[in-house]
Amino acid sequence: MHDFFQDVRFALRMLRKAKAFTVAALVVLALGIGATSAIFSVVNAVVLRPLPYPDSDRVAVLHSDFRAQGLDEMPYSIPEFHDLRSQNRSFEALAAYQMRDANLGGVEPPERLLVAAVSPSFFPVLRVEAAPGRTFTPDEEKLGNDRVVLLSHALWQRRFGGDSGLVGRSIQLNGNPHTVVGVLPRGFALPSKADLWIPLAPTALDASEERRNWRNHEIIGRLKPGVTLAQAHEDLGAIYRRMFGEERSESTAPRVRVRTLKDFTVGETGTTLLFLLGAVAFVLLIACANVANLLLARTAARGREIAVRAALGAGSGRIAVQFLIESAVLALLGGALGLLLALWGVDALVAIDPDRLPRAEEIQLDGVVVAFTLGVSLLTGVVFGVIPALHAGRVDPAEVLKEGSRGTAGGRMGRFRNALVVAQIALALVLLAGAGLMTRSLAAMTRAPLGFDPQGVLTAKLALMGPRYEDPKARAAFFRDLLDRVRHLPGVSAAGVTTGLPISRRNTQSFAVEGRPLAPNQRLPYAIRREVSPGYFEAMRVPLISGRLFNEQDTEGAPLVAVVNQALVAAYFPDGNAIGARIGRPCGDPEECPQMTIVGVVGNVREVEVEDTLAPAFYAPYAQTAWMNVAIAIRTSQDPTALISALRSEIRAVDREQPIYEALPMQVLVEQRLGPRRFALEILGIFALTALVLAAVGLYGVTAFAVAQREREFGIRLALGAEARDILGMVLRKSLVLTGIGIGAGLVASLALSRVMASVLYGVSERDPLTLAIACPVLAGAALLASFFPARRATRVPPAIALRAE
Repeated sequence: MHDFFQDVRFALRMLRKAKAFTVAALVVLALGIGATSAIFSVVNAVVLRPLPYPDSDRVAVLHSDFRAQGLDEMPYSIPEFHDLRSQNRSFEALAAYQMRDANLGGVEPPERLLVAAVSPSFFPVLRVEAAPGRTFTPDEEKLGNDRVVLLSHALWQRRFGGDSGLVGRSIQLNGNPHTVVGVLPRGFALPSKADLWIPLAPTALDASEERRNWRNHEIIGRLKPGVTLAQAHEDLGAIYRRMFGEERSESTAPRVRVRTLKDFTVGETGTTLLFLLGAVAFVLLIACANVANLLLARTAARGREIAVRAALGAGSGRIAVQFLIESAVLALLGGALGLLLALWGVDALVAIDPDRLPRAEEIQLDGVVVAFTLGVSLLTGVVFGVIPALHAGRVDPAEVLKEGSRGTAGGRMGRFRNALVVAQIALALVLLAGAGLMTRSLAAMTRAPLGFDPQGVLTAKLALMGPRYEDPKARAAFFRDLLDRVRHLPGVSAAGVTTGLPISRRNTQSFAVEGRPLAPNQRLPYAIRREVSPGYFEAMRVPLISGRLFNEQDTEGAPLVAVVNQALVAAYFPDGNAIGARIGRPCGDPEECPQMTIVGVVGNVREVEVEDTLAPAFYAPYAQTAWMNVAIAIRTSQDPTALISALRSEIRAVDREQPIYEALPMQVLVEQRLGPRRFALEILGIFALTALVLAAVGLYGVTAFAVAQREREFGIRLALGAEARDILGMVLRKSLVLTGIGIGAGLVASLALSRVMASVLYGVSERDPLTLAIACPVLAGAALLASFFPARRATRVPPAIALRAE
């Protein structure tokens, strides 16, 4: 132990003496370790750490898999939920929930809240208790007993000052009194960051067979002890076959999808974060290679010191251990600086897109991250320190003392330094290629035709709730009055409402074309459905292809009409003639499922995601259904945000109790949907730039060391008449050979790892030749620039130095 502490003190003295080397090595290590720790902090909180519920890995999320029908996954109807709850043998309990909006009244100003309507088993499934108060009872699942509410801890503090006496009192939701029965624990906001929870009390109609295809409820459940996800999947699959009929073919029947709650919560973000963690590992490896090169050069420069110590009796093992301890001390110091860098890096990562980063509130530098950083630092010290340490232990004192203090540039150590440079260049090319692919992917998404013009459009959402708006006619009248006011505002050219803005949520409905019965095994058509008012298509500049748009005569009581998009026409009207055809839900009862006459065809709009294929969609007049939750779209010639206050004033003039929320320009919404891709691109771009700089620095270091080692040789060559350009070419050729080998290895690695990129790309192949064609010259140019300066120095060695030395 005494020798260990002596070696640590000696290492600190040596690092203090070599200030330039120490600063360079610490900067490189801090970048590599800091970036790795910052990304790991996010991965640990989002992907690795269990959800904050007891035995959260036993909580599963259920969905219907409709990929065979051209869709993705869908929620469930109330009849399907009842079937699954009563027939399954895999779950202790199943719970359904549905996200809704509510207006908090009786306060100033009124506020729109995000509400989760949950079955009473929801909280037992998660094993969450209210404090203060209680959660819901089974009796509160019945209509008439459902006027109770649970508050989130954040809402309780923000609007009610944390008053514990609030439990048992009433608050106004949508104009109706609701009794507060409890407050949920701090931080609990499942699902979807809800503000409050009410009991899910379906009506008799919702629970009837007529609503079996009305899939708008999510389901979660807690697995029984010993039951695996695979067993639950098989169990639910059997129920599905009974629900949808054994005669349905495998290609047309939906399947069940069972995932853990954490997998569902994290979603595709987990894949992106793991991809970034792998990318930052490349940066760390490049940093290790860089420091290893610095240490090898320093070891060569300390050859006389090592030889003297060996001649005085120090064994090779003792010398190797001392050098390895010096590397470990250097790594730990770099790790400490990296941890400080990670503190800033974590905040920067979360700030890029906190709303779309799952579990963002849980991301922090905790003990796990500190332990990870310590482990990475020690591992890094071993990785970059073991080869220099072994080389130091194998120095021949007689040979070194005979040759003098100056080493040689060749030999086994020189070859290893060259191999490290090749590895750095190869890894840097992989990251450059990845960043290039992400850049081209984001550019492709940006160029993808949206089907509408987001520039100059203000959007805002409203939720008309309460007794005053229970009648659809009252809701239609509200928006008719509001739109008339808005259209007269200065700068407004068009305005309309919709039940779903583009690139937002998927709201699909099955339908059939009148007069075209389905074959026994033919799949049921599904299309995206939106309700829109007159003026909406004009506000969004969705082009009319044929027929007409909705007008003020398309109201309740008028013949039901629909406008469809080109994708629906192409899929279900091969002759291209859809005007005059009738579509509707295929229930067989004309009164329950009335048919709509197609009166117009509009261009395709990306209704769900920017990268989604253009799916079939149809639109119905808002006044013929008049849903409670809508969004308003206003086209203006001025800055859209300047209209927000005017819009709020017009709404209050119609009904002062109605708040608006999420008032944003449509262009901002489009950019937000690109957020996850832009997040990955920005981080990967930073990594790629860091890798490029580190690789260039590594090549510079190797070239500069080789020039220093061969200084006498260059002086002699110049003294014997060699031209400066010959010396310059000699040095650059060797650097370019290393660069070429590194680029070749990087190309092979990039192609081998291309499948990893496939899931996060859009509109570009993971083996895109243009990206590689750009990345290779960029890296070669950086390498040539890094080699040029030490090569030029070699041409300026005074011949007198070499002649004096000889």
